[in-house]
Parts: sequence; C-alpha cells; structure tokens
Amino acid sequence: MSAFRTLRFSTVSPDGLNSPCERFRRQARQLQGQCNITQLPRATAKACSARAVRPNKPLRRRSNSKGHFEVNLAQAKGVTRPVLAPSRAESTEPRSLAVTSEQQRQDAQEGPVVPAPGLAPSVHEKHWCAVCQCGFRKEKNLRQHLAGKRHAGNAVAARQVVAVFRERAPEWAAELSEQRVTHEEREQELEAVVGRAWNMNELAHFPMHGRGKRRFRQGQEALAAGETTYARQAQSASILSPSATVADLSAYQKARLWRYCHGAMSKSPELADVLFGVAGTHPHLVRVKEVFESVEAFLALENFLVACAKHRTVHRIVDLACGHGLVGLLLAYRFPQRQVVCVDIERRAAFQAFMDAFDRWGHKHGKASTPVMENVTFLAADNAEAANYIDAQTCVTVVHGCNEVNRDCIEMAKANDALWAAMPCCVPSDLYLPGCSIRLMDGLNADTRYSALCGSMAHMYRAQWLIQIDRRITNRNILIAGGCEKDAEGSPVTKLIGYGRKKLVQV
Repeated sequence: MSAFRTLRFSTVSPDGLNSPCERFRRQARQLQGQCNITQLPRATAKACSARAVRPNKPLRRRSNSKGHFEVNLAQAKGVTRPVLAPSRAESTEPRSLAVTSEQQRQDAQEGPVVPAPGLAPSVHEKHWCAVCQCGFRKEKNLRQHLAGKRHAGNAVAARQVVAVFRERAPEWAAELSEQRVTHEEREQELEAVVGRAWNMNELAHFPMHGRGKRRFRQGQEALAAGETTYARQAQSASILSPSATVADLSAYQKARLWRYCHGAMSKSPELADVLFGVAGTHPHLVRVKEVFESVEAFLALENFLVACAKHRTVHRIVDLACGHGLVGLLLAYRFPQRQVVCVDIERRAAFQAFMDAFDRWGHKHGKASTPVMENVTFLAADNAEAANYIDAQTCVTVVHGCNEVNRDCIEMAKANDALWAAMPCCVPSDLYLPGCSIRLMDGLNADTRYSALCGSMAHMYRAQWLIQIDRRITNRNILIAGGCEKDAEGSPVTKLIGYGRKKLVQV
C-alpha cells in the first residue's frame, strides 16, 4: 500500500487555462511515484513546490481569487502530521501504511514513537535532543549542545530520575520494561521513556475527549486486532478525556504521567509517590484529566499566593466545591503553616484516598516522623456555611465551579476583604453580560464564549491575576484571581509579581 494518497487539485486560472509547472512535476517525480498530480496553474504549483520541501507544513485547503485546491494525504505510521516529502534527516525510503497487527500490538504496548536524538519533529528544528527536549536548526549547534554543561547536567538528572522511578514505582517500571529480554535493554527502555524531560505536546498521547472509558477500551482492542480506530479517535480529539482513569493507561503512559508529576513538582518529588500510591491502591479513582488540571491549577494558585504574600498575610485557604480535593490537599502540603478548609456537600471516596496516600507517602525524604495533613479540615456543608471561616487573612478558591458557584464564592470573599481565585466551568451569560446575545448559534465557538465571559468576570470583580493552563487539558482553563488591592498597611497594590512558569516546572 502506498504511503501517500492521490493529490487532487481543481483550480481555475484568470484566463481559464490550466498551465503545468515543470518544477513541481520534477519534485513530484522525486517522490518515486507516490503521488499522482494533475495540471496546476503556475502560482498554485509554485506554492505547492515550496511546501514539498517542508514536509511538516502540509497544504490542506487554500482558496483565493484564482481558484482553490485540496490536498488529501495519508499519515505514515508513527507520524502525527501529514507528510508530503521525506525529511532530510530521515531516510528517503517511503514508509508503508500496511502495518501488521503484530507491529500494532507492539506499538500499543510500547507507546507512541518519540523523536530520537538528532531527528526533530519540527521542520524549523531539524536536529533534536530528546533528553533536554530542545531542537536546533543546524547540526553544529546540536553538537555544541551535546558537549555543553546543560546537556551533561540533564543527562545526569535523567539517570537520577530513572533511579527514583525504579525505586518509588517498581510495579510501573517492571510493567514498562517487561517486553525487554536483557538487563541492558530494560535500562535503555527506562532511560528513553522516563529520563526524557516532559513536554506538554505529549498530552496528545493520552486518552482524549470523545473517547469514553468504554470506547477507549474498544479502541485499544481494535488497535490490537490490527485496526486503526484508536489512532483516528486520538487525532480527532482536542482535550483530555474526563472519564479515563490510570487503570486505562498503558505502561508508557503511566511512566510519562509519573514523569510529569515528578518534574512539575520537583521541589517536592514525594508528591509523585502519592500519585503512584493512590493509582496502585485505587486505580479507578484517579482520573487522568483531574491529575493534570489539579496540578496545573495548584501551580497557578501557588504562584498567586506567593505574589500576594509580599503584600498580605494569609493564614487560611478555603477550597469551595472541592470535589476530589486534590487541589486543596496540594495547597495544604505546599503551605503547611496555613489552615486549609475543603468544603463540599459530601466527602468523596477519592478525597479520603488522597488523604491516606499523603499520610503514607507524603513525607520528605528522611522526615518520616513529620506529621502530614494536620492542617486540613473537611467541611461537609453548602458553600454558604463556609462564611464563618472567611476573613481578611483568607484566600477563597474554587476550581471548575458551575453556574452561580463562582459568583457566590467571589462575592463572599470580597465581602470579607479576602483574596479569591476562581477557574470557572459553566458561566451563565445573563450573570455577567445581561442583555447581550452571546450564543453559539450566532457563530461563536465555545472557547470564544468562555473567554468573553471570563473577561467580563475579571472586569466586574476587578481581577488582578489571569493565568491560563494548557487548553489540551481542559477547555475551561482560565484562572481569575484578585482581592489584593491593598496591602496590610492600607497602601494600594498596583501590580502582583510572582515567579515565572519556568521556575515552577524546573527539572
């Protein structure tokens, strides 16, 4: 089976004549007969020939006054974007799509193909260092990087991370390398998968929205049977699946999830042990999407509290509508001197599982006798009953509050001169844009509507802090915070300054 489908172009030149472009035809012949191309107008063919040597930027559809054309390409195995011509760094031999079921089963066990050192996934960065997750346009720059201190330090850190992963998550390490025969092959597998730094583009390797738990398992079975259903569903999705749990992940995905937690919270690496502990004892209670969005929300809230600490004193954090409670527990672990009150109408099983995991694995190395989570209080009540815990030295947080919950929490905090932070989920337009027609049927997409309503909320409540987490985690990804308009002495605070995202995810 050919690795490329037929390219079909339909164009009309200004004079109504179709003129061929010999340059484009010569480049097409270099593809060894993989493409069948009809005649093109010269301007269109010139644009196509420019893209023919830039494989990672394929032409999909372009229209102008001279006409339009369409390109329909098949994706080669392991390539996440359509390929028009072989890359200079790759072999010139075409990759076939006729993959045996045995190869697909092996790929399902080993996980997605990752860029090897010296082979970049981007056309602008032709050379890639997989250990440091950085690319270079020239080969000499890659050589200089490999001989530099940064790469040497990251290589040492990668081996240390592998050792920690093998010690702290032995079951996942054994599952990842069980297909390897020799000890050397197992070590190479661990270093290649766990040693690499995390990149947010890897979110596409996890179960995405549109594939529920049942469809996700059906897709895995279809993939093992030699079908491509799983791959097609992954390409058509855009955000993480809200129903996929750690029990649904492959060994490769579990290892990368652990690597993300270890790198995102590098100041407290034992938090990755907490995740592994809960996933090992209650794998169906740990949802992949909730882990990513809770960690990202925690990092954003941590940054906000650190910025406000320069002007205000915070002794208590009230997490309203806490749900599984992971955000509040992470804040309680990060700020042990501050009391954290988690409020919800009922105590979920996931909350208790995380509490037990923190008590068992959430100790600093060498400090096993240090009490953990003594500063956490759970209040099984409505949000309005938490008003007794809110004063001027409190920060009120709500993550993915629905409808009027965000408004009630922010107004409750402002009434007590407290700090507040909210990541809205469902935002009714009549609360913040009364009389304004902001409907999806009028041509607005959901992201535009959500952004507009969050902007209205920020203006209405005089927000001082806006943070956006990666949209591939959730499309309700904007954190709005404020309340630090005056410092402890009553002087106005004009700007909050936290610390950069790079310091938060330092590995």
